[in-house]
Amino acid sequence: MRYLTILCVFLGLLQAENIEITAQNFQADEQKGYTEFTGKVNILKQASELNASRVIVFFDENRTAKRYEAYGDVSFFIKENNSTYRGQSQELVFYPNENKYHFAKDVKLYDVINDRTIIGEQVDVDTKQGKADVKGSEQKPVKFIFEVNDGQKTDNQ
Repeated sequence: MRYLTILCVFLGLLQAENIEITAQNFQADEQKGYTEFTGKVNILKQASELNASRVIVFFDENRTAKRYEAYGDVSFFIKENNSTYRGQSQELVFYPNENKYHFAKDVKLYDVINDRTIIGEQVDVDTKQGKADVKGSEQKPVKFIFEVNDGQKTDNQ
């Protein structure tokens, strides 16, 4: 009965924010303030989507989602604050109150609006500020792919 109550409270919170989570397994720990979804996890929130093997949602004392952590074959489409990204990584941490994302391990992030791709081992994105910080490693340096218009006319112009 207790898990049913937790599930009802959690689902009520999700409906208030228009979030839909589908997974093969679900467990919650009200005392520790988190819920965990495993097995082909899919999260839909407005125009954004997240897929992963495992997602943990952490709540504050007001039962508001304060952090999402996604692990294993993470893929995503994020649309918010005049930014649109799609890509993949092995880990993702999202802080909804700050609109900040932390991507880690084999990150490939495509900025749809500006038509540019960022590849790195760690990428931090602040969609409110429009800022990104990318880190690579000696074995896997940062790669930034974009088109440059140098002002010269080509045969097609």
